[in-house]
Amino acid sequence: MKDNPLVIVLKLVIADHELRHLFIRSPGKVFKMLGLGCPIDMVGKRGKFCPVMPDLPDGEAAYDIEHEYWASWLKGGLEQLQSFRRIVGNTERYQSRSTFRGKQEWLNFIDNKKQEIASILDELHSSNS
Repeated sequence: MKDNPLVIVLKLVIADHELRHLFIRSPGKVFKMLGLGCPIDMVGKRGKFCPVMPDLPDGEAAYDIEHEYWASWLKGGLEQLQSFRRIVGNTERYQSRSTFRGKQEWLNFIDNKKQEIASILDELHSSNS
């Protein structure tokens, strides 16, 4: 079974200290980097990836995760990061960035996860058409 795209993002944030520091400063940037920059993509006919995600607003906020409309929801994700690390445990985590043979291998892993997120979004929206 595939992970929820939000879970993929959090697992990557846990695995990479640089990504985690960026997430702490600007969670929306991390979402954008990993292919979840458009909130409308996170909602299908079967609902939202995250049950506490606010309803989609009208206008540009529906298309930009860094819009101030999403600030409190993203802050909630940031507050949940520590408990998420405990819940995921060691067996379901992605291996730490430091265990990869180099930066390029890590970047390839991230690219694969971005493709996985894109594939999940494609499946969600094609099954909802």
